[in-house]
Amino acid sequence: MPPKNSKKRQVSEPKKPVKPHGKPGGIQRTPLHAYDKAANQDLYNVQDIIAERQEKGVPKYLVRWEGFGPEDDTWEPIEHLAGAEEYIARFVEEQTRSVIYEQR
Repeated sequence: MPPKNSKKRQVSEPKKPVKPHGKPGGIQRTPLHAYDKAANQDLYNVQDIIAERQEKGVPKYLVRWEGFGPEDDTWEPIEHLAGAEEYIARFVEEQTRSVIYEQR
């Protein structure tokens, strides 16, 4: 997701599929879902995961974006972090190691 100071995206409900066009048995096309449209917008690369918190039972991660400073860090749900699984796994592993070390 983009840093705070960039434009916000609105997500709308997907529309019903449109009727097939062309020959009978033609391909049925579905209008682009809002997430597909968003995928065509600028993408931002994760530099690091800084923290985790629960918001209404949903985990959110504090993300440092590549090329941006700490003032642009944002809290993001995991579904906004497709492709950043390695960063999340590394963060969780570091947190686990930290807890184990503190228990000694």
